[in-house]
Amino acid sequence: MRMRGAIWSGLALLSCFSLAGCGLFSSCSMNGNAVVCGDARFEALTPSLVRVEYSPSGHFVDARTAVVKRRDWAPVKFSFQKTGTWVIAKTDAVILRYRLDSGRFTAQNLQISWNDNGSVRTWSPGQKDPLNLGGLSYSLDGARQGHFPKTSEGILSRSGYFVLNDSKSPVWDSATDWIKPRPEQNDQDWYFFGYGRDYRLALRDYAQLCGRVPMPPRYALGTMITDLNYEYLPESPMVRNYHYTDQDVEKIVNHLRGAGIPLDVLVLDFGWHNYGWKGGYDWSPVFPHPHQFLAWAKKDGLKISLNDHPGYADFLTNQGVLSPQDSHWAEVHKLLGLPPNQPIRWNLAEKKQADVFMDVLHFPLMDEGVDFWWVDGGAGSASMPGLNPQMWTNRVYYDFSQQHTGKRAFIMSRYGGWGNNRYPGFFTGDTHSEWDVLSYEIAFTTRGGNVLDPYITHDIGGFLGRHVPFDLYARWVEFGVFSPLVRLHSQYENPRDGNLRMPWTYGAQGIALVKRYFQLRYRLLPYIYTYDRATYDDAIPLLRPLYLEYPSLAKAYAYPNEYFFGGDILVAPIADPSGQEEVYLPPGTWTDYFSGQVYKGDSLLAVQAPVNFTPIFVKDGAILPLAPDMAYSNQKPLDHLTVAMYGPDGGSFRFYEDDGASLGYEKGEDAWTPMSFEPSGSGVWQVTIGPTTGQFPGQVEQRAYTVELHNLLEPGNVSIDGKPLPHSNSGAEGWSWDAAKGVATIRLAIRSVRSPVQITVAPQ
Repeated sequence: MRMRGAIWSGLALLSCFSLAGCGLFSSCSMNGNAVVCGDARFEALTPSLVRVEYSPSGHFVDARTAVVKRRDWAPVKFSFQKTGTWVIAKTDAVILRYRLDSGRFTAQNLQISWNDNGSVRTWSPGQKDPLNLGGLSYSLDGARQGHFPKTSEGILSRSGYFVLNDSKSPVWDSATDWIKPRPEQNDQDWYFFGYGRDYRLALRDYAQLCGRVPMPPRYALGTMITDLNYEYLPESPMVRNYHYTDQDVEKIVNHLRGAGIPLDVLVLDFGWHNYGWKGGYDWSPVFPHPHQFLAWAKKDGLKISLNDHPGYADFLTNQGVLSPQDSHWAEVHKLLGLPPNQPIRWNLAEKKQADVFMDVLHFPLMDEGVDFWWVDGGAGSASMPGLNPQMWTNRVYYDFSQQHTGKRAFIMSRYGGWGNNRYPGFFTGDTHSEWDVLSYEIAFTTRGGNVLDPYITHDIGGFLGRHVPFDLYARWVEFGVFSPLVRLHSQYENPRDGNLRMPWTYGAQGIALVKRYFQLRYRLLPYIYTYDRATYDDAIPLLRPLYLEYPSLAKAYAYPNEYFFGGDILVAPIADPSGQEEVYLPPGTWTDYFSGQVYKGDSLLAVQAPVNFTPIFVKDGAILPLAPDMAYSNQKPLDHLTVAMYGPDGGSFRFYEDDGASLGYEKGEDAWTPMSFEPSGSGVWQVTIGPTTGQFPGQVEQRAYTVELHNLLEPGNVSIDGKPLPHSNSGAEGWSWDAAKGVATIRLAIRSVRSPVQITVAPQ
């Protein structure tokens, strides 16, 4: 049917803008959320996320790719019209214009417009974005003053848009259940995010497109140390002159335990491998009885990680990380059908190689008691056109481990670009021990959320530095504790040097500082874990640059070394030997976590911080669930919880729990406990905890509470569920007042988590 002149203007325009299935034009047709115009396809995935494809052959990609996971999108209000030689397609958030039959996308034939805070902006291919807020780099290896890597673009931009180019990545082959190269290497396959100032929307769209950030096992949020940073090579000076065994490794852990310093993970560096850099998966003589060592670790509540270098190879022989002397050599060659003497350079993009690599070399060690892998060095070990080798290597370690154990996986590896968010975490590599590096790491870590890869860990104290001044070490520890992951590591972990990042390197002051901050980390684990669930649910990272909370506030972009730690804590780490820092407090009221001093927000604060103090501020209305002291994260059930509430205004919080290890959280095996406090008139405060809803295996069904009320007037009386509570510092229940700190403490005896607790606090 043809329509011309006024008939087209008056009727077809109205109908095609309103009907999702309008197919009135010979050159364009609509199928669901997609408009196809010859060799171009435009698909609305969400109102703010549009896919644009060009394929000279007209064969578009409907399969998943190595980067993009989702293809089943809900219906979106999407319409199009033809105006002369142009097609115009619209969602509620973006408008796309393309010149029909004009070939590959260029600045001359494609424009996309969107609304940004009341202004209309337009993007065309090739356009640079100077306002992009930045992302990450593959690593920080070698980072030092004046030598920092170039980082990628992030999803977030003050320009209000981002374009993800997925034109080259391999596609998923349903027949083999594995990736294969794209059949058309000249296609264009882009994803346009148009979000204005709604940064959270952009991150949610990305998570829908490329996959959620999974929940880490809870132990990964505890503290980690590394040992054995040397090669075990028979007759080398290190091995010949120094005798070192698993008992020496155990002494380090016992020293920490004896000092009251909590620890969850022991990472064994390259010294666990027999044959050193020649590679192998046999234990070195440092561990004459590995089964006994792993049994000791399990009994001590310790998780074990082993270092691996899958991407390393001898460039003369092309021999990878499996020595001919290794006990697995013959089996690997047989399974891969290789001649007995042929060197192996692993390519984990080949399914058979990936299967053998994990089945033969890694799963037996995990079955013995190894918990996760540190995937170190070499930029990955996977080769296929368009594939990021590090991302796919991370995928093999992570997904295969999870499938084998049936539990949450975890790895430590370098950054693999888009899609890497599905395989946490990211360790940044071998930096120099310098103040400039510490400062750079702070801003770098907060940008992890800009690419939704938030689980980042650095070597506390830096890797390349033998003698690190105590003040630099202390500041790195303080930042590390308020990082997504906490880990002590350096080049100096060997029988000759000792382990120089251990706190006793600095005597009593080092032990006291690390104990103070590591214990604080463990007290905050219920708060941290709840916000990690928010990362999974809502694509919001634990570490949040100020602009993620205040996108329209200019000052939020001026302080890259400050960040929110969850939604209620502001951290401004010290990264200068002077101990000075200018801190910007966003709008609101803020309480110094350590001193209790209250500050008005939207103001600058000049801080002079002693070496054992780091600026931490709690937002008015915050509720912090806090754990008791523990030697490791699951040492005992959380049957007592401290709940710190910060006035003077009211607030609310939903405390999250699950078993910390299984995949049950994906199926609703979890629990939520609402908490709130609010004024009810005449200076009376109402505090409510519970009831808990949901369940999971091993859940605590009864719990005692200690409620701390900050920044309120001294109470005259306190009642629980309408019954008066004694003013007493002893006994299972009672309340007390600390005039110096301005904190009321209310102790509640153990009770069912299924019943709500109502606390009324009345003034004098």
